Amino acid sequence: MPSLSLSSQVVQADTTPVTHVRVVVHTLGAAGPNTSDNHWSIYLLHPDGRSSTRINMRAEFDDPTGILDWTKHGYVQTTSAIRYWDFPVAAGVTVLFFARVIYQLRRDQYEMSGGGSGCRWWVYTVISDMAQNKYIDQNAPGAIWPELLYLYHTRKEPTTLHMVRGEFFF
Repeated sequence: MPSLSLSSQVVQADTTPVTHVRVVVHTLGAAGPNTSDNHWSIYLLHPDGRSSTRINMRAEFDDPTGILDWTKHGYVQTTSAIRYWDFPVAAGVTVLFFARVIYQLRRDQYEMSGGGSGCRWWVYTVISDMAQNKYIDQNAPGAIWPELLYLYHTRKEPTTLHMVRGEFFF
């Protein structure tokens, strides 16, 4: 199954069940000989164990205005993942639950910090929203927070990284 881009209308009506929320830190390739740049996103894992819906906040390099992308994939683990963390989802929760919370709370209205940073803060905020709505465990934000404070590498240990917050606008 090739990746399929989804509109906000489609995801807000998507009744595909979700078993886990997966927070992924991706490599964006080498930033130097021993370092890599990271990007963070969220995957909603489907019960078939073979597919997922990705929620991704990104920005163009020269414009910090966030772009929220929803895509359906024929896999649960992307090849660009350096590490990931899974959080079980409450029974009966579907993709539309997550989509509706994101749009109701206007999490699609986000300005990344300069240079496209700010995806970690966006992920943390959305994970917190999911926990507050009881879609995932209440401890999930506290569990993911310390993991978000690192720059991950494919060939060496993570290094600490100050949290850069983007801003939600309404």
